[in-house]
Amino acid sequence: MTVIGRGIQNFKKILNQLKGVAEWLVVEVGKTSTDVIQVLKESYDFMIQNKVASVV
Repeated sequence: MTVIGRGIQNFKKILNQLKGVAEWLVVEVGKTSTDVIQVLKESYDFMIQNKVASVV
């Protein structure tokens, strides 16, 4: 498992397609070689920076 935006999928494009369509986005983390909380934080930060999530 890798942080959103750092893997091979184009998450900027994917997330931009969801703007105004999806009310909720769920980040699922499977096995990871690093701290799971850090992976979630960095994924959340990516979504905030790309304006597809808001600070809660």
